[in-house]
Amino acid sequence: MSPIRTKIEAEDWLARRLAQEGPGLWTDREHEELAVKLAQDYRPQGPEWRVKQWTQGPEESSVHVVTRGGSFGIHTSDDREKGREKADAIMRALNALDAEMRNQGQSV
Repeated sequence: MSPIRTKIEAEDWLARRLAQEGPGLWTDREHEELAVKLAQDYRPQGPEWRVKQWTQGPEESSVHVVTRGGSFGIHTSDDREKGREKADAIMRALNALDAEMRNQGQSV
């Protein structure tokens, strides 16, 4: 893999990784759009990403949140049936990007 030095390179890397981690979960365009969003909010370093199920109230539908445990999180609620699968794929892609960034010793 080539080094990731910019947000554009991170976007491309994430789009390819999301396609691998969640085949069939998103269209090619959705991979690209999600990668842009993730790369904009991405900050290297920190605890591993994980998925938590979150519900605001007893009558509310639950969503899956990809988080590092702090206030940062990516909510997936567009497709309840595949919400967990999408969140897991995002989590794996972000953890892989963290590992890639650690190996390079660079930040985006």
